[in-house]
Amino acid sequence: KYFKAYADQDWEEVYGMLEIPDGEFIQEDQYEKIMDASSLPEITNFQVQKPVGNVGDGITQTFEVNYSINGQGQSSTTVTVVRQSRKSMLFFDTWKVSADGLITQNYNIYVPKGAQTAVDGVQLTEDYLVSEEEGQDCYQISIFNGVHSIQAEIPWCETYEAQFDTTAQSECTVSGLTLSEEGTQAVETKLQEAMEAYCAGYKQFLDAGKTERECVAEGVRQAEAKGFKNLMDVVKNGETL
Repeated sequence: KYFKAYADQDWEEVYGMLEIPDGEFIQEDQYEKIMDASSLPEITNFQVQKPVGNVGDGITQTFEVNYSINGQGQSSTTVTVVRQSRKSMLFFDTWKVSADGLITQNYNIYVPKGAQTAVDGVQLTEDYLVSEEEGQDCYQISIFNGVHSIQAEIPWCETYEAQFDTTAQSECTVSGLTLSEEGTQAVETKLQEAMEAYCAGYKQFLDAGKTERECVAEGVRQAEAKGFKNLMDVVKNGETL
């Protein structure tokens, strides 16, 4: 039943038979989008063989499936089913197909510090934040293997929109940001303020240093005010640098 739904590309039916852990980024709509975007071959017919082995005292069973691909010939794969704790009609075992190989656990996403970020439209919250390095936040999620969308809102920057592929990229990093018009104006204002502050300080230095002696004295005063020490005094007092 599972492989027939897979061959028919009935992803809603397939998802309902998968053993999927709970998670905001591994929902049915996300699975269907990934599978619809996949270039899967057309399966014309298939045959399910008897279980090839049991693992864990009947907890799992693995079946071999032989199938034909249109224009490519024969192929085969294995499907593992897992017995569920919940019984059907109180007495009968229920089984679901293992999702091993379909999900990437603990996938890292790096974004600029404080960025409001969404993956497949789902917001990355503090629940997924695992580290805060200088200028960068790292989020960690479990997600279906495949291509996903990411969007980030960063102050002073254009909205970042891109895609990443968990099967080709071991992690995702938001980079290559573009300043927005507001951001450009803000940066220019900050640079102007910094330049004016520098010029004002230089003018004060010139006012206090009319001669070379006064310039040296003022330079020493400013250096000491910032915590610098006279090297000769350090050596004389036997201090350790």
